Amino acid sequence: EAKKHNRFNDFVPLLTKVVDLKRQEARALCPPGGDLYDALLDEYEVGMKASDVDALFSALEPPLVQLLQEIAAKGPVPDPLAGRRFDVARQKIACELVAGWLGYDFHRGRLDESSHPFSSTLGLGDSRITTRYDHDLRGSLSSTMHEVGHALYEQGLDPAHHGTPVGEARMLGLHESQSRLWENAVGRSKAFWQHGLPVLGGLFRDSLEGLS
Repeated sequence: EAKKHNRFNDFVPLLTKVVDLKRQEARALCPPGGDLYDALLDEYEVGMKASDVDALFSALEPPLVQLLQEIAAKGPVPDPLAGRRFDVARQKIACELVAGWLGYDFHRGRLDESSHPFSSTLGLGDSRITTRYDHDLRGSLSSTMHEVGHALYEQGLDPAHHGTPVGEARMLGLHESQSRLWENAVGRSKAFWQHGLPVLGGLFRDSLEGLS
């Protein structure tokens, strides 16, 4: 409701409660004299410390800032899809097509709609995903590809080892690397769109009218 009506203040009490609970969790898990952030970070990157993250980001910051400045200096890039609207019913078809192209097994999962995209595994490779839709096709497609990456990781685990560490996701950081791989490295690649554009271009011919 808060998102629907753009009222962040409605959400603040719940967000405050969640943050407070996470702080309590960190204090419960943290050894005496330890770093509270380290206690929670271990869930995402096993063995990594906040000091390791600081060193990593400190090294990355200068070249990334320089790259962004160079991009900004070139001026704005025209967006040929700005203002164009894509039918939601056909977006759902497109997202299912793309999920299938990437290897998502609909016999062991399904694609639904939610306010915020997520992936949830119920066990033994039953990995279900959601996306969200608005007038811009790119949001639903990229969200679908991202969640498919999470699901492919889960669906790829060996069921023979279910219930053991070998049959479970290693850590959330690795999980996120898989979602970003499929969303960005694959989903934004020229090869992917050489395959996908003819199909999706036909599906949204009216929305793309006038584009070369």
